Amino acid sequence: MHKLRVLGEWEEVVGTLERLFKAANGTIVKLSGSMYMLKDFPDELALQLTKLLGRKVGILKKERGYAIRAIGKTRSRGYPLIQHARLDVQLRR
Repeated sequence: MHKLRVLGEWEEVVGTLERLFKAANGTIVKLSGSMYMLKDFPDELALQLTKLLGRKVGILKKERGYAIRAIGKTRSRGYPLIQHARLDVQLRR
């Protein structure tokens, strides 16, 4: 059984994205065998992350919102992903 960690403010996790699913108050991701709760994670970013399953990613919890980045190259067709691309969505209060 995996222990679920809540991602803190200005904390970044990096690893291979293995799983992603919605929970009552956020999104749970499994990165390289570790489970993280992303509280109030925007649906727009969750959709972007689903496209990165199996890839190495970074997820940063900012003061307001999150930033994600794809790390490395794709396996299909050899097209590189944009290094350190960030998709920012501000949380509404």
